[in-house]
Amino acid sequence: MDKDILMIDALRKIIRTLTVFSNSTSILPEVKAELDPRRQVLNNLATPFVKLLFEETNLITEEELEFAGEIHRVIHQGIAGEQAVVLPATDQWNTYVREKTALVEATAKARNTAIHSGNPS
Repeated sequence: MDKDILMIDALRKIIRTLTVFSNSTSILPEVKAELDPRRQVLNNLATPFVKLLFEETNLITEEELEFAGEIHRVIHQGIAGEQAVVLPATDQWNTYVREKTALVEATAKARNTAIHSGNPS
């Protein structure tokens, strides 16, 4: 299966896991108070990220898929144990999604500029 599609699935799993956890009765109130704004950031980042994955091809590496899997595992372990671990894992994931989106957008913009200026790379 295409790595880009696998990344969309990994993103979906992370968002779903965080949503279910945030809505659970077992979440500590102080963790929920800090997690919900992070989840909102992720929700806002997800749409442009997924859009790029549908528009471009071969954006995701095996290492990035492994990173997504590791983040998902850490979140699950945090939910089952030390809930506060979920917060930095969510921050790391948000940073990855934000930076990957910015990198792909900048690369596409540079490519389009080069094509329109007559200097395709």
